[in-house]
Amino acid sequence: MQRILIIRFSSIGDIVLTTPVLRVLRKKYPDTDIRFVTKKQYAELVESNPNLTGMFLLEESLNALAKELRAFKPDLVVDLHHNLRTLILKTLIGGKWLSFSKLNAEKWLKVNLKVDRLPNVHIVDRYLETLKPLGIEGDGKGLDFFFPPDFYLKRIFPIGSGADSRDNHPVPSGHPSFSGGERHSEQSLNQGANSPPAKGEYSATGGGRGGGGQTLQRGEVWSFQKIFLETMLP
Repeated sequence: MQRILIIRFSSIGDIVLTTPVLRVLRKKYPDTDIRFVTKKQYAELVESNPNLTGMFLLEESLNALAKELRAFKPDLVVDLHHNLRTLILKTLIGGKWLSFSKLNAEKWLKVNLKVDRLPNVHIVDRYLETLKPLGIEGDGKGLDFFFPPDFYLKRIFPIGSGADSRDNHPVPSGHPSFSGGERHSEQSLNQGANSPPAKGEYSATGGGRGGGGQTLQRGEVWSFQKIFLETMLP
């Protein structure tokens, strides 16, 4: 397999939740041209991910994007958005597609009839289930977020805390990845944005494919998470 597309147009959280899919695809196909398709405003979420070869960006015209994707001639399209726009792209591009199941009927039953038939499966695991026809499973390594080399984190250490009391601090060596070492419920992920996580709940480590970066301690991880949200959210 020479060329693979992964589609997830939006939004911030959903795109970050697709990163285990990118990682296991890269492990399975180390020499394949793997590209991510998303909206232009979310490009920074994946542009530094070493598991990707490149990106295609949706700006205003779906037809313009379709022309680019058709010229790319993908051997496989992994559709993790699965909506009307991706259905149109599927019609225009053709080829082999694996599409994420959004469980729309089950959601409708839950919301309108209070009948709960939704599976007790985390959204990350549901994304990964899309790859089952390829014989690919999750690796249990959590989520990734890779910053560009020139990115600076502000206030990650308290002002006046010794040698690291500067207002701006360079990112640890390599491309840091922001990963959850354990599986989390949606509630715990939402709470994490407003309060320091429990010990072991999150880890933030430096390093890209090769690793070798520094590990941030518990209080620093919370600051890292807060700065991430302050940076990425309007």
